[in-house]
Amino acid sequence: MNIIFIINKSFTPVSFSSGVTTFDLNIPCPYAAGSTVIISNTNTTPNIDGIYTITSVSGTQFSVTAAPANGGGTQFNVQSYDNSEYSDNYKRKNRIYYSKFEQPEAVPVNVATGNFYDIGAEDREIRRIFPLRDSLFIFKEDGLYRLSSEFEPFTVALFDSNCILLAPDSVDSLQNVIYCWTSQGILAVSESGVGVASRPIDTEVLRIQSPNYPAFKAATFGIGYPSDNSYVVWSVTNPGDDYATQAFRYSTLTNTWTKYTKTNSCGILNFIDDRLYLGLPDSPYMEQERKSFNRTDYTDYEFEFILGSNFYEQSVLKLPSVSDVSIGDVITQNQPLTTYNFNSLLKKLDSDPGVADSNYYNTLAISGGVNLRSSIVDLANKLDSDAGVAQSDFYSTIQQRSGLITNISFDNAAVITTAAQHNLFTGRIVNLSGVMTTPDIVGSYPITYISPTSFSVPFKITSFSSTGSWTTVDNGFADIKACYNKIIQKLDTDTSVAYSNYLEVEDTPLLEAVVIDVDRLFNKITLNKNLDLVQGPVTIYNAIDCSIVYTPNTFGDPLSFKQVYQATAMFSDKKFTSAKMAFSTDLLPAFSEVEFDGSSTGLFGHDDFGYNFFGGVSNSVPLRTYVPKDRQRCRYLLVKFQHKVAREGYALYGITLTGRSFSTRAYR
Repeated sequence: MNIIFIINKSFTPVSFSSGVTTFDLNIPCPYAAGSTVIISNTNTTPNIDGIYTITSVSGTQFSVTAAPANGGGTQFNVQSYDNSEYSDNYKRKNRIYYSKFEQPEAVPVNVATGNFYDIGAEDREIRRIFPLRDSLFIFKEDGLYRLSSEFEPFTVALFDSNCILLAPDSVDSLQNVIYCWTSQGILAVSESGVGVASRPIDTEVLRIQSPNYPAFKAATFGIGYPSDNSYVVWSVTNPGDDYATQAFRYSTLTNTWTKYTKTNSCGILNFIDDRLYLGLPDSPYMEQERKSFNRTDYTDYEFEFILGSNFYEQSVLKLPSVSDVSIGDVITQNQPLTTYNFNSLLKKLDSDPGVADSNYYNTLAISGGVNLRSSIVDLANKLDSDAGVAQSDFYSTIQQRSGLITNISFDNAAVITTAAQHNLFTGRIVNLSGVMTTPDIVGSYPITYISPTSFSVPFKITSFSSTGSWTTVDNGFADIKACYNKIIQKLDTDTSVAYSNYLEVEDTPLLEAVVIDVDRLFNKITLNKNLDLVQGPVTIYNAIDCSIVYTPNTFGDPLSFKQVYQATAMFSDKKFTSAKMAFSTDLLPAFSEVEFDGSSTGLFGHDDFGYNFFGGVSNSVPLRTYVPKDRQRCRYLLVKFQHKVAREGYALYGITLTGRSFSTRAYR
């Protein structure tokens, strides 16, 4: 019979010198002297958990031979050893243990009858075990073993004596195949055998796994990606690297490898959202894979800047820093209120017969670089002073507000009670601070008007313990949009204004341009378009430098001398602004580049009508270019396609070459 007691009563050793500890059960002790018990969950220093033989019993107490170094504790568990299950650590380099059937916590370790198998040589350790559908593969220092059968006794056999795993974290599965980095390179292990997957890139793989790269084994890790039909493995690039600095992607659809520069220390595929999450060696943050399935996926890091005053010089912007900006990066700004929207309103006010003033556009028109908050404040003040407008509270309606919080409700949308009238309207953005709630509600939220002294925010709390304060986020784009729309609503209901169809802004247009030059001395960047960016946040997306190098083209005769004078790139679509083709020959191995333009990204309003495509579409018209004159004569020609612009996608079918052979002898 197993008897377990959990006692929160203190106990003290009878004698340190004799090493005896007495436990009090607070009930008549059910054990007899000489019986064996398991004591656990002690909080002595150090703890005295373990298996003991009871030396004496007295009433509610029993004693064992054990003495904590620093006195007694306050809790313990005790269980009869008879018929109980317990575990111990019998460590063997080549031993694999298994539990009882449907009892994962019960693992008998008896040397004679325990649940274990000794795999291969006793002095060769197990480096990794990994399951497939029908087998458990065991990677050891002396080869690869397979454990099979659904019920014990299991069958263990040597599967491949030449498969020696080097990087344990490189092991992962894809489509019931294990991929791993071994002494032979990157192998594909299936139920039917072992094959080398990395043969096309062996010159790089075998070099990296050599002893010249001491961090290779610890830094290398791999991830199988089922929905992408790929296996990606990260590893070092240089002998001095301490963590992975490049990745190799293997496509199971095309059986091809792609390499990209990527610094990471670990990674995992989250099966909930089917995205990769990667750790950084020098940052507490994780990288999350983009997966929008559109052109915005094709970018590297992104970061935000706040554009202040005096930043704007048409296509030239002055930033706080350009250390992380390069040519080909893309800058974007989402403007809920554009200069076009604002100026259109001014022109309509000038034409409204009910409005007294007719110089709104001449006095308040804006362009790139403005502070939108100041602009709508100026507009509100001018409307207040216009004799043709009945209302005179435009500014007081949108002005900055703040106040104290006296209570927050526990509703699905937290209702906030203010100490005085808040004078807010639905849609304004407020920042809550100083309040203590569970969970923490501190932050910025759009509000919904309830009463003069209450409003709600889209956040649910379960407790409220301290008052705080609130203030409007005046310079935020969302609050600026709400205030602008409030002005429109007041104009549409004004009794003196003739027009009642002034339009609120609903969409948030995207302004986007490519960086074509970086001035690192004066922290300036030049864009390929003149955009009316305004003061506020902008996002910069780093470009991914992508290169595709084709195998040498000999035109079927590697010995003859030939002239190749034209190249044609065939696309499924070419939604990019610019790209390059580069050419190299056996006579001149350095690549010579030719730059050409694509169809751009097709953003509405970024090009003149009829000049380009709109709506993010493109065509598949081939792009034809000349081969540089000094690269036309050759035995063979290599072609490279290069693209380095963020947030642009393209699909390249291939490149054709046009030429002629004019000599059967290339060299003397």
